[in-house]
Amino acid sequence: MKIFLCGFMGAGKTYLMQSLKGRSMQTTACWDFIDLDERLFEQLRSPDDRHLGESIERIGWDKFRAMEKALIFEILNWKKNVIVSLGGGGLNHEVVEAIKKQADALLIWVDTPFQICLKRIQGDHTRPLAKKSERELHDLYLQRRSFYQQAHVRTQELDDVLNEQNPIDLERLIRKHVGSA
Repeated sequence: MKIFLCGFMGAGKTYLMQSLKGRSMQTTACWDFIDLDERLFEQLRSPDDRHLGESIERIGWDKFRAMEKALIFEILNWKKNVIVSLGGGGLNHEVVEAIKKQADALLIWVDTPFQICLKRIQGDHTRPLAKKSERELHDLYLQRRSFYQQAHVRTQELDDVLNEQNPIDLERLIRKHVGSA
């Protein structure tokens, strides 16, 4: 089973995946956990790059997106259980269709309101797109939302006090849709 977490940058995808990593899902069904941006940084990193944003600025967005797509398609061919935290822009029409056509893949949209995402990413120099204006980021959010909305499952903010997802509820959601895999 392949589970892909999608959503805008700052939605909490990596946080949720990391929270699940040490829980019972890992031992119950031998799950692997991949942060796609971290994996790409391992592949792209030059000695001068301190973070993924610098690697992207060095190679350009087109090459980065091509590598990102290739890695997603590679993961779709794996024969193991994996939960993948996608980058905020990791989805396009071709990727969404490939995930949705595959019987052992599930796309979960971590639907976090734009203002919360914005608050989380403001001033983060490791995210090249965070340099954009609020208006530009909102437009990007709306553009990407059309891909996120095609997910099999949508999960919204579950903790209004902390504005964070509850990993226990995400685990329950995953189990509801895929069983113990």
